[in-house]
Amino acid sequence: MITGPLLVIASLLLFASPPQVGPMVMWTALLTGPFVGMVLLLAGVVKLGNRREFSQTIQNYKLVSPHAAGIIAVALPELEIIVGSFLLIRFSVVFAGTVACVLFVSFATAVGINLVRGRRRFACGCFGPSENKPLGWSHVVQNVSLAFVSLLSACYAWVIPPSQALWRDQLAATLAAAVILISWWLVTLSSHLLRSTL
Repeated sequence: MITGPLLVIASLLLFASPPQVGPMVMWTALLTGPFVGMVLLLAGVVKLGNRREFSQTIQNYKLVSPHAAGIIAVALPELEIIVGSFLLIRFSVVFAGTVACVLFVSFATAVGINLVRGRRRFACGCFGPSENKPLGWSHVVQNVSLAFVSLLSACYAWVIPPSQALWRDQLAATLAAAVILISWWLVTLSSHLLRSTL
């Protein structure tokens, strides 16, 4: 779902040069945080009302005990919402970006372990228990890419502290991140609907 937007942001990162704080670096720094923040917010919100089902999804990975799965099902959505909100409003970006990186690396590791074990016939649960797409290496790629973008958002916060960015630039970058994410979601939804009608 989010591979396309990640490629767009990755292309910006490749052409950005952190030592020289020019317009490209400024916009890349402002764009990465809100984008990852929106992904985490969406993932956290959709899990809030389905904690029992989400706990079962976690148990499907066979990596933690049922009791630990229940604790994770309670804590993870709140953590995703908090970290996502911090990134969205560029508050404590270094901390939030680092935590987001750790989360995505953990998700990629959990999926990768199950794929290596040959266990892929259950939903990943990235966006709640209602998601029915089975595990695949695309989930690993997406999570690793998000971890990379999260880490870079934290690194860019050292180069450009939030106080140095105009609120208009921050708002424009947040809207741009929203447009990228929503546009790709609409494209993905349209392709799914098209395949279902054929």
